[in-house]
Amino acid sequence: MYDAVAPAVFPVLSCTYRKIGTLPPVLTELAGIGDRVMHPHLATLCRIVDSLPVATATITECGVYRGTSLFAIAHRLRVRRMHTRVLGFDSFEGFPEPSPQDGEIKEARKGFFNDTRYEEVARKTERLGFDNITLVKGYFDRTLSRYSNESFGLVHLDVDLFESYRTCLEFFYPRMVPGGYIICDDYEGSRYPGAKIAIDSFLADKPERLETFEDLRNPRPFIRRLTQHSNGAGWCEPVGINTF
Repeated sequence: MYDAVAPAVFPVLSCTYRKIGTLPPVLTELAGIGDRVMHPHLATLCRIVDSLPVATATITECGVYRGTSLFAIAHRLRVRRMHTRVLGFDSFEGFPEPSPQDGEIKEARKGFFNDTRYEEVARKTERLGFDNITLVKGYFDRTLSRYSNESFGLVHLDVDLFESYRTCLEFFYPRMVPGGYIICDDYEGSRYPGAKIAIDSFLADKPERLETFEDLRNPRPFIRRLTQHSNGAGWCEPVGINTF
């Protein structure tokens, strides 16, 4: 029903959203913006965006798909009247070739999640007025290097596969600002076993450990970049953190 209704009402909803900056949760969903009420798994992402300092570094999502969580980020920034640069990386062609670590599950195959189009997500981005979002089309191993000089305050990884996680973690980790967050959407559960293997392997020789917000119903693990200045001026640290 959502796929049938949303395209018909999107022009009206997007126009309304641009004028008033908010919509009720059900209408937010129909506009393609992820809402933490309708999507409890986005609660971790929304809480962290709400805690970021006003002068935060670039925010990034890898694994944009149709833009639901990317638009959730932009919406939370708009609520806070922040115009932080947001990068959205995706092949918009589905998965690359999986690795042996991804197992034999049917979803881990080349081209899965290819039911999205760059042009459609770009059109929605423009219609919703999210002019702080830049979409980057292509596989991560070919596109991330263009942004080697960036610093990042938040990175949301929803990339599912072993090599995709390894590529993203190796690129972003050394470029995170003190106290910056890397959310790993696919760590728990058995759907994408390669994700957990890649994350555990990457963290094996790092001082950080995965953390979660213990009070959330459907939390997502995250890495919080440690330095001696990890709680610098202007940083509002979220509450209820559990380390594992």
